[in-house]
Amino acid sequence: MLVNGAGGCVGPFVVQLAKARGAVVTAVDHGGKLAFLRELGADETVDHTHQDVTRGGRRFDVVVDIADTRPFLAFRRCLAPGGRYVLVARRLGSFLGTALLGPPVGALAGVRTGTFAWRPNQRADLDELAGLLASGAVRPRVDRTYPLAEAPDAFRALAAGTPRGKLLIVP
Repeated sequence: MLVNGAGGCVGPFVVQLAKARGAVVTAVDHGGKLAFLRELGADETVDHTHQDVTRGGRRFDVVVDIADTRPFLAFRRCLAPGGRYVLVARRLGSFLGTALLGPPVGALAGVRTGTFAWRPNQRADLDELAGLLASGAVRPRVDRTYPLAEAPDAFRALAAGTPRGKLLIVP
């Protein structure tokens, strides 16, 4: 499994959940987050500022794209036959492009595409997550806590892509 944008707010959960289910995980982010990604359990880390994982010839059964910095067609190159690409969309254009063009392009290429569809409060999912949290297999990672008065600073850090885990804003 390839997780693009693995070191931010959502990525640490994806890496840990994948590892808990037995996946071999390659985590992609910038070099300053690689040690953090290995600590989360990533089997391999890739610094996207030095290596384009979509052009390396490697193939993955699953690509989870959280960074949303490249079009689906770029990641199609690194999907194994029958592989699956999932976008956790940050931009409306990416969402629409993947939702509308991904299925027909994927069918032609022999891969499956989709956007992350959140299903709130599904009992089985919550039970599984609770068990993983209780066992310590998945641990929420909090990079920093901000007082409410510094909320704009938290949003600037988020926009800059510097957090390693969640940012909390407290009263």
